[in-house]
Formats: sequence, C-alpha cells, structure tokens
Amino acid sequence: MFDYARSPCLPQASPRRETPLGRREPTYKTLEVITYWLVGDKSLNWNTDSYKSAMFELMNMSHSVELRIIPDDEYPGSKSFLFDKAGGNTENSRLILLSDKLSITSWSYPEKTNWSLGGIVLHELIYHIHSTGLTEEANDLRSHYDLKMGGRHLPGKSQAPPFRKNK
Repeated sequence: MFDYARSPCLPQASPRRETPLGRREPTYKTLEVITYWLVGDKSLNWNTDSYKSAMFELMNMSHSVELRIIPDDEYPGSKSFLFDKAGGNTENSRLILLSDKLSITSWSYPEKTNWSLGGIVLHELIYHIHSTGLTEEANDLRSHYDLKMGGRHLPGKSQAPPFRKNK
C-alpha cells in the first residue's frame, strides 16, 4: 500500500509573540494532508509483463511506502529538486519524495520533454523499491512506457524487505 500525501506547503517558521514575561509563545500553522491509496484493478491481467507483476507485488505487500510531494526548492542540498534529481528520490524503503513541480503528463508533442509525476512514481517504486532495479537498467522501464529518458544510475539499497536480495 502507498500513502500518497500532497501538501501545498510545509510548515514554516512563524514569528513568535512576546509574552508579558518576555518569553516567546510558539505559533502553529495548519498543514493539510490528503491521503490516497493505490488499489489494483481486479480485472487487469497483472502477469502480462514484468512491470505489471512488480506493481502488483508492491501494492499487495504489507510494507507501506509514503509518496510525499514537497516544494521543489526545499529538497535538502538542492536549489531545484526537479533539475537535480528529476523530481523524485527514494529516501528509503518507506519514503519517496517528489517535487511539486512535476508535470501531470510527460508529453510536449512530438518530444517527451517533461518529467511526469506518474513516470517518476513508477520509476522510484519499480526500480528502487522493488527488486526489478537489481536486474535491469533505469531506462528500460521508461522505454517500455514511452517516458522521458534519464541518466544511468544504480538502484541503491532501498528495496522493501520482501524484495531485498540476501548476499
């Protein structure tokens, strides 16, 4: 299951009010969080290719993965999350960060010029959380789904427990 939280803004430091004794009172900001759950279509044949099978396994594992959309300029150590990391990064097997600047579509006809929210989520889940990334290149999935191509990189060690390979 995936916990997909989209927040239009992260909590910001607010000016504190002075109390009569000169102490500062904390102020708080309300943060709206919307949660969605991915659920597979029961009528779809999930065994037609390795990516559908991987997604089926991901959606049915007991290990939860949070997909958190953050402001593009607030990714640690980056001026532009979209530019530096294509808008997505698997922090660990339970957390994927996504840029709020990701496009809903990857198409700018006739060339694929945008990183898309769906394409980045697919890449992060299947290539980095599932064990598929241990056996193929990062662009194999992008090519299969006709998405914008990216640079070569390793899958890392963020596979969820059911997909980790013992050494």
